[in-house]
Amino acid sequence: MFVFRTEVDDMLSRRKFSLASLIQHTIHGTFATMFIPFSDATFTTAVLYLALFSSLLTTVFASLALNRLTSAGLTIFLNLSTLVAVLVGYFCLGESVHGYHLIGAVMILAGLVGTNAFPSPEKQAQKKS
Repeated sequence: MFVFRTEVDDMLSRRKFSLASLIQHTIHGTFATMFIPFSDATFTTAVLYLALFSSLLTTVFASLALNRLTSAGLTIFLNLSTLVAVLVGYFCLGESVHGYHLIGAVMILAGLVGTNAFPSPEKQAQKKS
């Protein structure tokens, strides 16, 4: 349920942004320029990649993971996507990694390990029964 709700919120945010952009381009008379980036094959490929792999497949795999994890457990692991994005940016795109990236990575990993290593009292009670 959490994953679905997040996706719906994300979808509504994208629609609001698109509507605001359409209104702004219409007011300024630059509506035709809004689609110029799509004439570049690199841009179009990047958009399709992001749409298919980053959004669609991530949602499908998260839904499949719900068969093995609780929604709370899945939410914890979804935080790894930020860490993966930083690593892909570093190794594939040559982006630099700064101290705040490392601090964030440590916080993400600490949260993941802490959540799994130290279960809540409710979870401990369920294991005993």
